[in-house]
Amino acid sequence: MFRYYKGHMLFILNKYEEALEEYNTVLSKEPNDKEAHQYKIEILMLMQNYEDVLEEYDKILANNPNNKEAHFSKAIILTKLNRFEEATEEYRRAIIIDSAGILAKIFLDAGLK
Repeated sequence: MFRYYKGHMLFILNKYEEALEEYNTVLSKEPNDKEAHQYKIEILMLMQNYEDVLEEYDKILANNPNNKEAHFSKAIILTKLNRFEEATEEYRRAIIIDSAGILAKIFLDAGLK
């Protein structure tokens, strides 16, 4: 738990590379630690390391393929990278998982126009 809190403090101090190291250590011991993944993704987004963000979402989805939020968030990153076909597929997966996923449907419709 110490490394998690250390990573959070480094994140607050904008020491992103050092915070990433701490979160990577946490995730090597606890690969399903949701908060560590979220902070890592947030740091990678701030650093604009979008390919690494996608890899992180892939790790989350490997552990939980029915994580609609991860599919939806991955679709947003893919859209940002102009990888529209892949993004559309991720939106579709989110919709299949949550048939009442109104937000995913809205973005899917907008992306297909």
